Amino acid sequence: MIARARELGPVLDDITAPTRYVNASGSSFGSRGDEQERIRASLDQVVERNPNIKISAKVPSNHGTILR
Repeated sequence: MIARARELGPVLDDITAPTRYVNASGSSFGSRGDEQERIRASLDQVVERNPNIKISAKVPSNHGTILR
């Protein structure tokens, strides 16, 4: 499972197709402490490195609700 910014960054860097993300502001299932907020904070750097990634919105929800 990719649960940390240092593990998620290389995966996002390798995306070669245009991709849009909706960023949830809530906690994630199985997250500990501020883990999700640290990942969200790293997304700006990922977007700067990879022009294929766009963050479309940040919504007051969690990933489980967004995926339903």
